[in-house]
Amino acid sequence: MKFHDGTPFRARTSRPASTGVLNPENKLTARGNHAKIKSVEVVDDLTVRFKTDGPYPLFVERLTALVMQSEKVIKEKGHEWMQDNPVGTGPYKLVKWSKKQEHLLVRNDDYWGPKPAFKYVRIRIIPEQATQIAELDLRRRRHHQGGAARPDGRASTSRARPARPPRRSCGRP
Repeated sequence: MKFHDGTPFRARTSRPASTGVLNPENKLTARGNHAKIKSVEVVDDLTVRFKTDGPYPLFVERLTALVMQSEKVIKEKGHEWMQDNPVGTGPYKLVKWSKKQEHLLVRNDDYWGPKPAFKYVRIRIIPEQATQIAELDLRRRRHHQGGAARPDGRASTSRARPARPPRRSCGRP
């Protein structure tokens, strides 16, 4: 398994991420989610031991939110840069992030698991409900007309067919 920057992911990689979020000097917003973790120990190349201050039933759920980061990128660019420019190991890489507007992701062809079906994923943040409904209706109409949405959000008209008038029922099955 490798990070998007090509750095191998190992147990020692998770320790700076874990201790980094626990360090109050880094002022990371996720720190409160991991306050019960008291220490992080690298046992071997593939094993990390987390010690908590007592029973911690939310540990597994909170661990999913603990972002493992490339040691190389943290050393070169710092924790603050990583907050806006994540470098992970997942099936998609972040291409563009416009805060409170959209995220554009591209498939990570070096991903260690099954390859995702889509080359691009565009996530648009649309706060107003009326606009959300209008956008869904627009996408539905484009889909039924044969147009496909491109990563830049415009419709591809290469396969588009003219819209047909609705069929009229004459009361017979």
